[in-house]
Amino acid sequence: MEEVLFKWLMIFSLVLVMMALAGIIFVIVLKGASALSLSMLIETPKGGYYLGKEGGIANAIVGSLYLAFGASFLSVIHFGGLFYFRV
Repeated sequence: MEEVLFKWLMIFSLVLVMMALAGIIFVIVLKGASALSLSMLIETPKGGYYLGKEGGIANAIVGSLYLAFGASFLSVIHFGGLFYFRV
């Protein structure tokens, strides 16, 4: 009985968190879609890196990709070494 109760509490918590996340993403897309354009994605910032200046977010996208690929590469090396040395 206790296991069933906690299973339903876990499902309810999951649904609640997913609804909150979906609501946040919906508001961001709704309010930000008008400002989204191809030039904003592929241009670098002009006139400084402060909020309110013109330009795009290309540097942020490239930096995020560098971090993601670098972390993936290092994890493959790490786990490869673990399997090689059988630690």
